[in-house]
Amino acid sequence: MKNNSKNNSKNSEKVIYNKNMNIKYNKFLERKHITDQKSGFDIGLEELNPMLFDWQKAIVRWAIKKGRACLFEDCGPYSANNVLDVLKNIGRGEKICAELFSLGFAPFCPWHDKSYVIDRFDDQFTVQQFYDYSIAWLEVSDCLYVLPNSENSKGVRVEICRAQELNIPIFYSIDEIPYK
Repeated sequence: MKNNSKNNSKNSEKVIYNKNMNIKYNKFLERKHITDQKSGFDIGLEELNPMLFDWQKAIVRWAIKKGRACLFEDCGPYSANNVLDVLKNIGRGEKICAELFSLGFAPFCPWHDKSYVIDRFDDQFTVQQFYDYSIAWLEVSDCLYVLPNSENSKGVRVEICRAQELNIPIFYSIDEIPYK
C-alpha cells in the first residue's frame, strides 16, 4: 500500500493513496473506529461444555458475554507417516492461526495440542480425547477454517461434517472470510 498523503486543495482533507483507490483521510479513520456493542450475556464457567480446558472456557465465556465475537476453529492435518511431516503440518497450522489472529480473530489452534503431551508426557492421553475436545471447540465456534489441501484428513472430514450439521460457515481460504 502506497501511503503517501497530501492536502486536497478542494476541501483540505488529507487523501490516502492506495494502489486500488483513493480514500479521504477522515473516511479512512471512520472505517478503523471500533465500537464495542455488547449483545451477549453472562454465563458461569460450570455451565460450559466440560470437555473444554479452563483457558477455552474463559475464551468462550468472553465471546458469549460480548455476543458478537468471531471464534475460529481451524482444522487441517496433524498426523502423518513420519515425524518431519507431522512437524510441517504443525508449522502450517500454527502459521495460519497466527495470520487469523493478526487479522483480529480468536482462532482455536489445535496444533498447540502438542504442548499438552510434551508438558505432561506421563499422562495417558488418547487420540480420541483430542478429537472430542476439538469437536467441543468447533461446536462453540462461529466458523470453521479448513487449511488448503487438507480435506483428506480423517479429523478434518469429521469437523467439516459436524460444521455442516450445525450450519457453521466453512471457509477454505482467508480471502473468503468477510473481515474487511
